[in-house]
Amino acid sequence: MLTQYNLKMPHAVYGGENAMDNIPAIIKARGAKKVAMFTDKGIEGAGLFALPEEAVKASGAEYYVLDELPPEPSYMAVQKLVDEFKVSGADLIVACGGGSVMDAAKLASVLVTDAYGVKELLDNPGMAQKCVPIVLIPTTGRAAALLSGPPPPPVPAPRSPPTPSWLCPKRS
Repeated sequence: MLTQYNLKMPHAVYGGENAMDNIPAIIKARGAKKVAMFTDKGIEGAGLFALPEEAVKASGAEYYVLDELPPEPSYMAVQKLVDEFKVSGADLIVACGGGSVMDAAKLASVLVTDAYGVKELLDNPGMAQKCVPIVLIPTTGRAAALLSGPPPPPVPAPRSPPTPSWLCPKRS
């Protein structure tokens, strides 16, 4: 019986028993100094956030939690979270949750260095460039299916291939 695996596509995918034990090494390998942890109150209330939080603590990096995302959020609610992330100075994202949490974290990565917001990205999804590395911990099947590529907009739109992070401008 398969109890553990590691799949490398353009990025590594860890699964199986003790997969979250890799998080401290990932954070250290990226040289992250400050980690933004995206989740929601439901995930925290269900006790699903404790293990990822402990793994981030074990890395020694400073971290903070962004958990004010309602289920099925409006673009304004996501923009509020993205704006909070932008001023944080975090250089890595760890997201634990379902589709809304995953999408908000990916949008934060895309919008951190740009002058446009969530609404503008909905109108023109091709402008997206992922600029902050992300560790995604899905808690639902739908979220697990959406882990690769740019953040899917809340409305149907064509998806473009992910932009390598080395093409993103450096943050000041």
